[in-house]
Amino acid sequence: MTFTPFKFSCHQMAAVRGWRLLMLLFLCCGLVLPASAQISGSSGGTGVSAQVSPTQIRPGGFANFSVMVEGGDASDIQQPTLPEGVALGSPGRSTSSDMSIINGRTTRRYTQSWQITSDKPGKYIIPPQEVKVNGRTRMTEPVEFVVVERGASAAAEYSMYQPMISIEAGKLEFYVGEIVPLTASLYIHQDTLLRRVGLIELPKDSFAIQRFPLQADESVTTMGKQPYRVLTYKSTMSALKPGKYTLGPATSEIIIDMPSRGNPLPHPFLMQSDPQKVRPSSNEIDIKVVPLPEKGKPDGFNGVVGDFQMNITAEPMNVAVGEPISVEITISGTGNFDAIVEPKMTDASKWRVYPSRRFNMTSPDSYDGGTSQQIGYSQVIIPQQQVTSVPSYKFSFFSPTENKYFTLHTPPIPLEVSPGESMVSPSGEGLAGDMPKTPVLQPPAFEPTPQAKAELTDILAYVPEKSMWLAAKPQPWRSEAFILTSAIAGGVLVTLLLGKIGTVIVAANRNAADATARALWKSLGHRNQPAAQFYSTAAHYIKEKHLQGAEIAALLHTYNEANFSPEQEAGLQPVSAEERSRVLQVLRNAEAGQRA
Repeated sequence: MTFTPFKFSCHQMAAVRGWRLLMLLFLCCGLVLPASAQISGSSGGTGVSAQVSPTQIRPGGFANFSVMVEGGDASDIQQPTLPEGVALGSPGRSTSSDMSIINGRTTRRYTQSWQITSDKPGKYIIPPQEVKVNGRTRMTEPVEFVVVERGASAAAEYSMYQPMISIEAGKLEFYVGEIVPLTASLYIHQDTLLRRVGLIELPKDSFAIQRFPLQADESVTTMGKQPYRVLTYKSTMSALKPGKYTLGPATSEIIIDMPSRGNPLPHPFLMQSDPQKVRPSSNEIDIKVVPLPEKGKPDGFNGVVGDFQMNITAEPMNVAVGEPISVEITISGTGNFDAIVEPKMTDASKWRVYPSRRFNMTSPDSYDGGTSQQIGYSQVIIPQQQVTSVPSYKFSFFSPTENKYFTLHTPPIPLEVSPGESMVSPSGEGLAGDMPKTPVLQPPAFEPTPQAKAELTDILAYVPEKSMWLAAKPQPWRSEAFILTSAIAGGVLVTLLLGKIGTVIVAANRNAADATARALWKSLGHRNQPAAQFYSTAAHYIKEKHLQGAEIAALLHTYNEANFSPEQEAGLQPVSAEERSRVLQVLRNAEAGQRA
């Protein structure tokens, strides 16, 4: 048997290559078409769809709800309409887009996703969502979402990983207005990953409770042979009226990652987990509030309760009548500093007294009811007559440790006050309302400086009879090669210098003490932010800058309502330009007042 070898001409080889290219193109289309077929569509190549992933969760778990638009230009998709019992897990949303090319036709797919959650087991139907595509309104199909109840074994395991809160008061019986330390402890199982801790909330019907801080002291403990992380938050409280009350329970919205059952990867870095949103409740505390005694109550008592000391300084010590004196009063100790008003001068008949300005000398955020705090008052006083001392100032309070009232008096400060020039009229009578006049100084007279005159000299120039020509050398700056080389070297040097300066400036900005505050302020200027995100950024800026005041407290209250209230729809609405401008102005005013 003989074999005859095949012989291909150039045209036959080209045909084989063409078939190979067609087969490769067909294979690519086969890979692209299934991906595009997953998107539900309608006539004209434009379609909208919705889906939930995963379609089944445990109570408190999370799923992603997505709305997809293919083959059309969709305007901004609105917040989804959810059935009762299903809520958004967070106010934010994620956006993605991609394109596919099929038979030369480009198709764009636009997707927006939200995180949803539910605490109640059951089957939910997410209704059709309205989407505007190419100016026309289209509706998605309804989507089924199931929340499955935990079994007995799963419930027991869930209870073991459930966070716990406990509260503890420094005293169970105290006076009205007395500051008492309050501690909230959050216990987190070591095998769970803590994602977020919301503000710790307590009923405030009969108490004034300082807001719990965002940062906590962390430690480790063991309960029932199980390891727990302990996050301790410290605050203070005071009673508004006497009586017997129950404080609590404290609650907080917490998001954790619980270990999955039957996890094949027990290592902490490889452990599988399920995100859960929980809201544990703490214990309750029975408290008795005692009224302040009427016996021994001084006149003008303002309800200040605590233990305090008062000091005073004044300068200058040698003035004339009508000249100002600066008085600094400091009050330190433990107690209800919010109820303190400025100390009063005991005898102000010979003085013009201006309103004082209060300032904090220690941070109120670090005060937990047991550590000392200090505030100050700055005041300007002007003697209207010749006096020998600054009068005494007084301050009254009730001491819960001594169970009685105290009135502190500062000692008089000796002065030397001379009569002012403007206090005497031409007739010899005093003019208390005039201030001393400052004489007008005349500029000194200067004598004109004599100008130097040039004088002739006997120096003569010698000019040879015959000129001598020297060989001229080319000037280097006229050389093209010299100019090009100098330009390149100068450009490299300037580039290196600017790079070094830019590196130093960037490093200084990143390492500056106010870098975090500047970043937060920049974030506050972004438009169309959800209210929850905007007020959360404002709350972090307030803490970073240590801002205080009634308007700041109102902003923090709005932050709590937008992020942690049962009705979260308000927190998902974008902040208007007018509201953003108002909040920024409040922060600027608070900073200006703090610097003043």
